[in-house]
Amino acid sequence: MLQRTDWKLEQERDYFIHQQELARQAKARWGYRLAVPLLAVVAISAFPGAAQRLAAGVVALYYQILDPVPSSASAPTGPLAGNRKKLLPDGLLSALSSSFPNSQIRVENSPPMVPDSPLPFAHQPTSSLFQDAWQGSRPVGTHEEPWRWSEAIGRLAPEETIDGPINHHPIAALKEAQRGRPLHQRERAQLFVAACLAEGHSARLIELSGDGQVWTRVASEVFDPSAGRWFLVDPELNGLFEQRGERLSASDLQAAWNTWKREVGLAGAVQREKLSLLQQGQAFARTGIRFVPIGPARQVERERLLSASLTGLLLEHFEYVAIPARNNFATQDYPPGHPVDTARFGIVQDPDTPRRPTVCPYLDVHSVRALYPTIGGSRIDVLDAEVDVRQPRLRLSFATYTPNFDHFQVRVGAAPWQDIQGDLFTWTLNEPALSRSNRREFSIQVRSVNRSGIIGPLSQMRLSVEPLRLRSSQL
Repeated sequence: MLQRTDWKLEQERDYFIHQQELARQAKARWGYRLAVPLLAVVAISAFPGAAQRLAAGVVALYYQILDPVPSSASAPTGPLAGNRKKLLPDGLLSALSSSFPNSQIRVENSPPMVPDSPLPFAHQPTSSLFQDAWQGSRPVGTHEEPWRWSEAIGRLAPEETIDGPINHHPIAALKEAQRGRPLHQRERAQLFVAACLAEGHSARLIELSGDGQVWTRVASEVFDPSAGRWFLVDPELNGLFEQRGERLSASDLQAAWNTWKREVGLAGAVQREKLSLLQQGQAFARTGIRFVPIGPARQVERERLLSASLTGLLLEHFEYVAIPARNNFATQDYPPGHPVDTARFGIVQDPDTPRRPTVCPYLDVHSVRALYPTIGGSRIDVLDAEVDVRQPRLRLSFATYTPNFDHFQVRVGAAPWQDIQGDLFTWTLNEPALSRSNRREFSIQVRSVNRSGIIGPLSQMRLSVEPLRLRSSQL
């Protein structure tokens, strides 16, 4: 018992020191942070067009030279094939034709989408202090289902939801919840995101606005490696949304909202008095969307908010969806133009709405595809081929954007999965191949694994070799 008490006191002391250090750094830079952005704002206001970009560049240069802050907020850094010279498809087929003469060769490469440039937002792991605090309160047996943390967080505090004040640090919110204080919806979302990060999953906060003037709701999104896609979790309601059995993201819900609006002749941000045209009771018939509770926690708040929603699904809040550039943006703030900050938010909005919302001055419009990348997906590239009739070999390289990347796993044909170090692998085409009417098929699969053991989506390359003689007889 004494040891447990000492551990708690040490944790409190470390947290206090951490907060004091953050406060000291903020005071040390206060004058510069105030003066330089102020000058930039004046320049941007006085000079439109190119001068705006020049002012933003000056601010960024200032922070890089005069006020540098070491940052780990880079894009996920799994091994990237990058500058390696790759064998083009025609070159690969030409090399394989020497190993498989008089044959028709097909190559299928089906990796999840892996961008060739860094992602538009950065993934940072949660602090070790939060990990220590979370380990003492999380349930057991739900490691592979990150959305289940919403139920655990929902049970930490009473049913009510306060309007303020808000703790912007997840450790502070967790301690308040453990003491029984009601939580703001933002605090619940921050706790959920921090819990997912502590368990090795990718998650982020989502800001929602129904009118573009104020943020009306805060939720979160988590990446599901098994499905290879993002979906929304609302920790305040302790639930998620499904359509035909598929979990929906914030952009999916926004698309359903825009479709429903157009069907009843509405466009853009809808005034409250016109929302009655949407007829709350027709939500499922119009959209096919269901709200699915994660657990019994937050049932009272669920019923209150959903019944008060004019669409019955809170869809009216998805007019504007803003995705922060960093998954820890609520934990630590940086002024505009700071190298750690880069682009603060990416916003998804109705293409028919030309006006940007005024709720946030640092929004950057992004495509849905850019803001919803496949986390942990791998790409297979062929670097070169060794021509050998008996044992042809392909030298492969693997690339991935996986936060907290650890290693790749490879499976050749039906063999067991094997861990490999690095991102290079030699594939020898002599494994037992599937044979169909003299056609042989070779396959290799690869997936990423992060430091928490979370496995990314599967990528596969398949080679199909079929004798031309057989094809001629069939014709």
